[in-house]
Amino acid sequence: MKFEKYHGLGNDYLVYDAVENKEKLTEDEIKLICHRNFGIGSDGILYGPINKEGKIGLKIFNPDGSEAEKSGNGVRIFSKYLKDKKYVVDDEFDLDTLGGNVHVKYNNDDGTNLTVSMGKLKFTKEDVGAVDVPEETVDINLDFNHHIYKSTCVSIGNPHCVIPMKEVSKEKVCEIGKYSEAAKYFPKRINTQIVPQTGRGTDDEF
Repeated sequence: MKFEKYHGLGNDYLVYDAVENKEKLTEDEIKLICHRNFGIGSDGILYGPINKEGKIGLKIFNPDGSEAEKSGNGVRIFSKYLKDKKYVVDDEFDLDTLGGNVHVKYNNDDGTNLTVSMGKLKFTKEDVGAVDVPEETVDINLDFNHHIYKSTCVSIGNPHCVIPMKEVSKEKVCEIGKYSEAAKYFPKRINTQIVPQTGRGTDDEF
């Protein structure tokens, strides 16, 4: 098996080239390969390019072996890989993912600067894949480990839970993330972002 390792903003992925590697990866193999101590170590595996009716297809696998809908950093990494391998020679192309089409535009010759269109933001519980929450998932109260957080859930092809806070620390992020990712509201799990609020409304309580 041959892998290439890239990172985008510290989010590291392994690229498993579907052209160069003929062997399919099993869920257990993905778990082992992504393991930080017993494998190569990564935040996931990007499998492609795959021919999807004339488009370039990409499969994104999480470290637990499940398939992710989309990943902004994953898409950028894979697009850079396609440029490096000369799979793509045009300045723009479309990439097919489980979460839908992504349009990619290279802003420089070596592909280190890209513009990626991830799709429209959607704020309904159906699009987010949430249960036991209001139909519109904007500024809703969610209970993580017996603490209520004002949150907004949004889908950009993959689901995110965004929690604004006055102060953000590594300890707080780890504490909330431990419970939010697999909370009862999200049967298929969710990405969590905890963001500091700045500017207007900073004095509001959360």
